[in-house]
Amino acid sequence: MKLALAFCLMAGLAGAQEFVTAKARLSDEDFTRLAACAAPSGGECQKPIVRWSTRDARDVSNEIVMIEAGYPAKVAAKLGAGLDATIAGLNGVGAGLMVSRSAPGRVADIRIFLLNNPSERKISGTGLPKFDGGYMKLARMQMEWRASLAILQCAIACSRDAKTSEVERLLIEEVPQCLGFLTDIGGRTHESRSIFWETSNARSQLGAQDAIALRRHYP
Repeated sequence: MKLALAFCLMAGLAGAQEFVTAKARLSDEDFTRLAACAAPSGGECQKPIVRWSTRDARDVSNEIVMIEAGYPAKVAAKLGAGLDATIAGLNGVGAGLMVSRSAPGRVADIRIFLLNNPSERKISGTGLPKFDGGYMKLARMQMEWRASLAILQCAIACSRDAKTSEVERLLIEEVPQCLGFLTDIGGRTHESRSIFWETSNARSQLGAQDAIALRRHYP
């Protein structure tokens, strides 16, 4: 089946590349459309709306598939525990999807690479075309989707510069992006309310509108 390569999003707690500024508090509908397809309030989508298919959304598996030699052990351990917490939070909002850790022998739908790369240094050795040769941030995401706009797979790379205190905030932003929320929200209105705020992420759990967006994206 024909595949289309999604854009590669680089994001970190210090900032993100792709965002749309909201000048006022967004309605639930506008919030969801901005995060999903970069639509400004009342405007048209600037990106395709992608999501896991109804069948695949029943079990979107996640796993840390690479811990590069030299990666800080405490950060790796915190990421493992943080992934479980992130999964539990996503599954608790009542959306029409179920997120899990990958079973042994199964290729995870969302693969997480812990790379012994400082931020701002080129990535190598993952075998992923939009990772290798690109520059690292605290985290970098790559997604592929089918011609039908159903997500095929997603990957997240985490830098060695991530601090243990940042891990939960990093994962609660990056994993939902792999569910089809590819745009951050600029402006101060949503600063403390959403994991998708563009400048940083002060939240370790989904905000109220984040949860609503998940339920609308996966009814």
